[in-house]
Amino acid sequence: MFPPVPTAGGRGHPVAAGARQLPIDALRGVAVLGILLMNIVGLGLPFAAYADPSILGNQSPLDYWVWAVNAVMSDGKFRAILSMLFGASVVMMAARAARAGATDAADVHLRRHLWLIVIGAVHAYLLLWPGEILFTYAAAGVPLFAFRHVRPRVLILLGTLVLASQAPKMAFDNAEVAEAAHTLRRLEAETAAIGAYTPAQDEARTAALNRLSEDKPSRAQIQAQIATRRGPYLENLADVAGTNLYLESMYLYKVGFWDAVGPMLIGMALLKREILSAARSTRFYLVMAGVGYGIGLPINMWVVADWTRHGFESGARWVSLDDLTRMAIAIGHIAVVMLLCKAVSTRPLMKPLAAVGRMALTNYVMQTMICVLIFSGVGLGWFGSLARHQLYFIVAAIWLAQLIASPLWLRAFRFGPLEWVWRSLTYKRWQTFRRVAEDARTVASA
Repeated sequence: MFPPVPTAGGRGHPVAAGARQLPIDALRGVAVLGILLMNIVGLGLPFAAYADPSILGNQSPLDYWVWAVNAVMSDGKFRAILSMLFGASVVMMAARAARAGATDAADVHLRRHLWLIVIGAVHAYLLLWPGEILFTYAAAGVPLFAFRHVRPRVLILLGTLVLASQAPKMAFDNAEVAEAAHTLRRLEAETAAIGAYTPAQDEARTAALNRLSEDKPSRAQIQAQIATRRGPYLENLADVAGTNLYLESMYLYKVGFWDAVGPMLIGMALLKREILSAARSTRFYLVMAGVGYGIGLPINMWVVADWTRHGFESGARWVSLDDLTRMAIAIGHIAVVMLLCKAVSTRPLMKPLAAVGRMALTNYVMQTMICVLIFSGVGLGWFGSLARHQLYFIVAAIWLAQLIASPLWLRAFRFGPLEWVWRSLTYKRWQTFRRVAEDARTVASA
């Protein structure tokens, strides 16, 4: 299908094992493992429970605190880091192509993203994950090639403006939800005495219930979703197809594309400033962590506490602050990982994380496959049966498995299985999969 890998010439090629940067790989590994902290909720509980701990899985105070800590520290933060790293990869690939004198950099960039769209679609539909992010990243990453030479300061400004543009839309959507909840309460109060709705009131009530059903599904809707996810494969496939079609069309246009592009632009700038390679001073990263956490943590803790105080009422959460808090805390997380990579005592501990990061695509998809076998009717059928805190025993087991398996795999192979397929399709030639002895020694000493 493809010609063998050429030894020289004006064509692009993947990064060699010895040229990889441990801080970037380790950060990617942290992000891939960290994103499971939130994905596990959408895989194991009804999707509305992802943000709202009152929906299902709230069997004890521990479940609330598990939600609260993740809402502050994890929700959207690791996705933002992955987005920033995806943007950084555009700059790295373009720079590598320029150094090699490759003339096909734009073609490689486009093929890379078009094939990722295919992989993302398979992940979303055939592997039954409506929360998948690869399709969005591929679509959002296509135009980034045009920004590869833009100065870091401009990239940060553009990324910030993109994210800021989402706040009014999120505030408007939240106001709509709040208005629907208010309408429902008003109609119930108006009809309490007579116990019946007029035709106009019944129409208004139906519209309000439809608007609220996504955030606050009824008990019947929750039970129907549980029954479907515990059912056979084809029922699951039909169930996620509608959600994925919406996420990859209307939602992508309104929210998803911009949610990804903003951090990607900022990630391009961070790479150019050598922030993602642990090349800056320890003092720089300490200040970076202090600023990121200093801004994000107090605001996000207040948002969580305020929504709790309102009893998780629809429309009462300050979602318009999400981009500010997730980016600030993500910046803090990045700084901590860079500090750990710089420290001599903790650097060896980062190698397993770097191996996970080098196989990020494989590990991300593998997390879905494992969880589908655990929660859906294809496997054990545990969907909706575990408390929220119990989900994290599964997370810990998956983390441990991937931290052990990834380094072992990379001793024998140059890429993860999906990375090999993706690179072979991107560069239109089969990539060397197995390691030679010299290559293995390079990895062992890295």
